[in-house]
Amino acid sequence: MTDDELLTPKSVAANDALKGAVLTRTARRVRRATWRRRAAGTVAGLACFALGWMTTYLRPAPAPKVVYVDVQPPPVADAPVLLVPPK
Repeated sequence: MTDDELLTPKSVAANDALKGAVLTRTARRVRRATWRRRAAGTVAGLACFALGWMTTYLRPAPAPKVVYVDVQPPPVADAPVLLVPPK
C-alpha cells in the first residue's frame, strides 16, 4: 500500500435518513431557541410594566398638607385726592 492510498479518505456511503434526522432536529432546536428568546424579552417587558404599575398605583399616597392662611387687605392710608380738571 502506498502513502497516497493511506492518506486519502475512504468514501462513505451517504446516509440520507441520518442527514434528514439531524437537519430536522437542528431546525427544531433553532426554532425553539428563537421562540424562547422572544418569550424571554416579552416576559421581561411585561415584568417591567407590571412593576411600574405597582409602584404607581399600589404605593400609599402621602397625606395632603392643609395650610390655612388668613388673608387681610392691606391698610389703606389716607391719600390726598387730586382733582384733575377735564380737558
